[in-house]
Amino acid sequence: PPQLSPSSLRNELESDVVPDPSSLIRAIGQYLESVSEPEFARSSVTIDDAIERDKRERSIVVQGLPESCAEKASERVAEDLSKVTAMLDLAELEHTPATVFRMVPNPVITSAHPSVYIRPSLTKEEREAAFQLRQRRRQLKAQGKDVIVYAGELIERNQLESFKKNQRS
Repeated sequence: PPQLSPSSLRNELESDVVPDPSSLIRAIGQYLESVSEPEFARSSVTIDDAIERDKRERSIVVQGLPESCAEKASERVAEDLSKVTAMLDLAELEHTPATVFRMVPNPVITSAHPSVYIRPSLTKEEREAAFQLRQRRRQLKAQGKDVIVYAGELIERNQLESFKKNQRS
């Protein structure tokens, strides 16, 4: 089969002639193989970054929303959705939330399952940075220092309150 470029592939797909699926798949495979590996990887990273950026641009974080007293998780989720929708209505925004979720771990779950660690959704780079920070904390603890990770930084435990005050101001 002939080599297909993106434009000739588009022309082929837009033509009235129905292409043979197996030859079309082979042609697409040949085209993808012809794209240099770094260029292909770079374009997929760019696409992933664009998707992530788009999600973040369409997202909001609401802090301080009162916790639901409902017993069932489904009822709490429905109540959260109702509260967020009411806030959007007050702001006269004609949007419906696609997803609403709490970002704070439920203390009942974490105390019942102490080996479970709940964290926010992070990019690969953010996960690696958090891992390096935890590794550094382990090293310092092995040296006898009482340090913790707070707000993405290593601080001495006795400095926590002053650190919090500085963060607020």
